[in-house]
Amino acid sequence: MLNQTFQKKPFITLNLIAAVLLASWLLPDLRQYWNQIDQGVFFLLNGTLDEGHNWQAFWAIANIRIIDLVPLIIMLSIFLIPNLIFNSDEFRDKLLGLLVVMFFLVLIRYFFSVSVEFFAWSSASPSLQLEPVNRLSELFPEWSTKDSSKHSFPGDHAAVLWVWAGFVIATSNKSWRYGALLIAMLFMLPRLFSGAHWFSDNIVGGGFVALISLAVVCYTPLLSVCVQKLSPKFNSFMDFFGCLPGLKFFALFRPKAGV
Repeated sequence: MLNQTFQKKPFITLNLIAAVLLASWLLPDLRQYWNQIDQGVFFLLNGTLDEGHNWQAFWAIANIRIIDLVPLIIMLSIFLIPNLIFNSDEFRDKLLGLLVVMFFLVLIRYFFSVSVEFFAWSSASPSLQLEPVNRLSELFPEWSTKDSSKHSFPGDHAAVLWVWAGFVIATSNKSWRYGALLIAMLFMLPRLFSGAHWFSDNIVGGGFVALISLAVVCYTPLLSVCVQKLSPKFNSFMDFFGCLPGLKFFALFRPKAGV
């Protein structure tokens, strides 16, 4: 079931964690520790790319933009496997709920980006600032790998992964739901190995946007109201695809009982 009431405790907790994260990154006395962590993580991960061609090729492939479809497929596949994370009778509402959360994530990310740009919080990625560096785009110039950014904060890729994991945890009672956190963190690694993002881009930037999004949408009646309003058209849309050969095999595309 999606939350239908305002849940004060998690709402305040998530917003408070988001505020503390951002404040710890902005305050000069604390920022130095983030800088040390950022540099340490970069040299630790990117430095392993000295270990051989196959290891370099693996992370180069992981940083090709089209490969970003792999985590997307995995993230969406949970809505195709009954009882793994969600019961089959709630697949559609949960998928629609995830789409709603992602919509508000984009809105919140936009308003946050205005502040980031106004206060000049963002900077170039570690691959453009630190030496020595293994640049995958130079090692494999023919592959168009993502290994740099002139404005790397916040980590948009990480924000999407955090929101997906947070949504799964917030809306499921299955024990497997905590595996979503592990999946999210694993798919953040490619940009860290390549140096396209600082560690704090993902934890502070992506985490801030994700926490605010989850608090505003998942722990207020907003998500439930949106899903209720959009469900009739969304169900019709899914029913249409359920008529296509092979798709009705998946519980997601089967008509909901009573609809």
